[in-house]
Amino acid sequence: MKRLTASAPTRIDLAGGTLDIWPINMLVSRALTVNVAIDLRATTLIEDLPSGVYGASARKEIHSEDQGVSETWDSGSSPPAATKLPLIGECVRFFEAERGFKLTTRCAAPAGSGLGGSSALAISLVGGLRAFLGRPTMPPEDMVLVARDLEARVLGIPTGTQDHFAAAFGGAMAIRYGAGPPVREPLHVDLDALGERLVLAYSGASRQSGRANWDMMRRAMEGERTTRDALESIASIAHEMRSALRAADLDAAGALLGREWEQRRKLSDMVTTPAIEKALETARAAGAIAGKACGAGGGGCVAFLCRAGARPAVERALAGLESDGVRPLAARPTRVGLELAG
Repeated sequence: MKRLTASAPTRIDLAGGTLDIWPINMLVSRALTVNVAIDLRATTLIEDLPSGVYGASARKEIHSEDQGVSETWDSGSSPPAATKLPLIGECVRFFEAERGFKLTTRCAAPAGSGLGGSSALAISLVGGLRAFLGRPTMPPEDMVLVARDLEARVLGIPTGTQDHFAAAFGGAMAIRYGAGPPVREPLHVDLDALGERLVLAYSGASRQSGRANWDMMRRAMEGERTTRDALESIASIAHEMRSALRAADLDAAGALLGREWEQRRKLSDMVTTPAIEKALETARAAGAIAGKACGAGGGGCVAFLCRAGARPAVERALAGLESDGVRPLAARPTRVGLELAG
C-alpha cells in the first residue's frame, strides 16, 4: 500500500506583510516582504485505502485533525459541494484525482494564528497530491502560484504569496513584487542566532485575516492617504529589515519590527487588540526590543525580537498573561521547506 507524508513550515513575517497581495503591491513602490519559516508545520498524510474493501473505487476518506472533521467522498474527482473542507476539495479537484485514497491533515500552528497555516497546508496538499498521484514534477515557484490561487478561490478574495514561498522553500527570505511574478531572494541568516532572539506568543484570539486584509485593500484602492503613506513606509522598512538581517544586526532588526508595527496599525482599525497591546507592553518590559502581530493582525500570534540573552525572561513574562489568553509558543526558524517522505 502506498503511503506519503508531505509537510511544510509556517512563517513569521518580519516586515512588509500585506504588500504580497495583488493589487496592493502594484500601488506601492519597491514592494518587498521579509519573512522566516518556522518549525510549526502543516502536514498531509495520503495513503491507499485497503484494496480488499474498496477495490478500484474512487472513494476518498478525508480527515482534518485540527477541525475535527471527517468526510467520505464517493464522486470521483469532484468533492461534494457541501464539503466542510473546501481547501482540500479544491486541491483534489485541481489534480482531477480519480483514484481513491485516505487523506489526513494537521497543523501545529493554532487556527487563526496569522502564521500562514492554511497556506502551508495548501503547499503540503499540492506537493503531496502531485507526488502521490504521480503527476509531472512541478517547480516550487509554480506550486506557490497554484496554492495561492486555490486558496483565493476558497476565500473569495485576493491572497498573497509570502506564506506559500516560506512553506515551499523554508529559511529566511525577501520577496520582491512588481510587474510579473514575485521574485524570491534567499537571505543567508544565522537562523540559530535569530532563534535565540525570537519569541512567538499566541494572543488568545483567532484573527480574521480576510476581513482585515480586505479593509486594508479597500482603503488603499480608494486612495486613502493615511493607508497609502503607511504602506509606502512599510515597504521602506522591509528594505531596511533585509539589510539588517544581511548584516546580522538583530538589534536593528528588532527596532525595525517595532517601526513596522507602528505603521501597520495605521492600515486598519482591525489590526490590533487589547490582548496584543498588553503582550507587547509586557514583553518590552521584560527585555524585548519590540514586537508585532503576525499576518494581518486582529488577533492570532505576536512575534518579538529580544535583546541578547533576554528571550527566557520575555517568555516567562508572557507566560504570566495566561489569564488574558496569551501563551508562548515553542517555535524556531527552519531551513526546511516542503518535505516529502514515502
